[in-house]
Amino acid sequence: MRTAQSRLAAASIWSLPSDVAPTPDHVASIGGIQNFASNLAGIVITTFTGVMLAITKGSFVILLCVAGGFCFLGAFSYLVIVGKIEPLNKADEEARADNRALSTI
Repeated sequence: MRTAQSRLAAASIWSLPSDVAPTPDHVASIGGIQNFASNLAGIVITTFTGVMLAITKGSFVILLCVAGGFCFLGAFSYLVIVGKIEPLNKADEEARADNRALSTI
């Protein structure tokens, strides 16, 4: 059952890069950035878990509280910070690139 739930969530997460990419050429880059962030989170949380278990001598209380806090933080960010998810406008992207180019001069 757990595997089926994980696959269901993964399918919706992996559809996001194709939804927000300004062109089909950007889908792989956005997916790669998303994958990097997910893998980095996996590395950090396993290290944090090991360190906290060593410090608390095997207690999972702090770990569960931190996990619950991140769940609330994630829900808050989707509700308040993220806003409407829509494709990026290519004209906006080109304007940002022009502004970056001008700021480096």
